[in-house]
Order: sequence, then C-alpha cells, then structure tokens
Amino acid sequence: MTTVVPLHDRVLVQHLDESLVSAGGIVLPQTARPKDHRRGRVVDVSASIEKPNVKKGDVVIFYYHIEHMMTLVDGQQLFLIKHDDLIARME
Repeated sequence: MTTVVPLHDRVLVQHLDESLVSAGGIVLPQTARPKDHRRGRVVDVSASIEKPNVKKGDVVIFYYHIEHMMTLVDGQQLFLIKHDDLIARME
C-alpha cells in the first residue's frame, strides 16, 4: 500500500462518490453533478497547519481542481488540496 503524507498547508481527502439517484428515485446523469465542488473524507492533515479546522475522518466539501486529484495503484482517488480550499465540514 502506498502512503501519502501531506506537506505544508495541504489536506489529503478521499473522494466520496456522489449519489447519482435523487431522493425520488430518478437517475441523474453525470452532467447533473456539481462541477466546482466535491465531497470527501479527510485521510490526513499536514502537521504544518497550526490550527486545522478538520481532523482525520471528517467529511468535508472542497473546491474541485482536477490538478489536485491523484489515483493510486490500488484505484483510490485522493485529493491533495490546500486547507483554504475547504468550504465546509459536515456534522
């Protein structure tokens, strides 16, 4: 298994698949997904961040930038994003 450790002001987030079925049972096409933000679970937080707003295991909403995405050998989709790109923590 590959280990990824975030540095500087970065947070490692595992992408959570968005439901493509509405509450009413209607199947939504890929184009109906939000394009600028995603939902994910925090895997790790850089030790360089003095007062992080999130911790390992938190579900967060973050700004989506394709250049922050990496796919590991085992197929996991992870995002290495700036702490400031977090929009919200879900409780």
